Amino acid sequence: MEKHDYPECCDINKVEQLKKNMLDNSILQLMTDLFSSLGDENRLKMVIALSKSELCVHELALTVDSTTSAVSHQLRKLRDRGIVTSRRDGQVKYYTLSDERIRQMLDIVIDFESVQKESEMVEKV
Repeated sequence: MEKHDYPECCDINKVEQLKKNMLDNSILQLMTDLFSSLGDENRLKMVIALSKSELCVHELALTVDSTTSAVSHQLRKLRDRGIVTSRRDGQVKYYTLSDERIRQMLDIVIDFESVQKESEMVEKV
């Protein structure tokens, strides 16, 4: 780094170490794509439902109060992103999460949100 006048709070060695250990841009892009895929409320509902059970398109549509056409469209996006996989049983396709770590990530976020809400309730008292 060039020599600059930094505020006292800046630990330039720490900043340099953090920059050196920053994730590669390709990994950051994959993470951005993943979170973007989960950023749509309907897709997130579908992923949460699939974290509980393997479902066909019709079951999923009923679960998330949507049409089978809309659910199929969103499933295609989730499948392309590698979030869900499918298996065929005769004429019916069943969907599930592609990786247990997605379920674990959802559990962590739900737990985090629960703790946040509890903390907000305590602060209001």
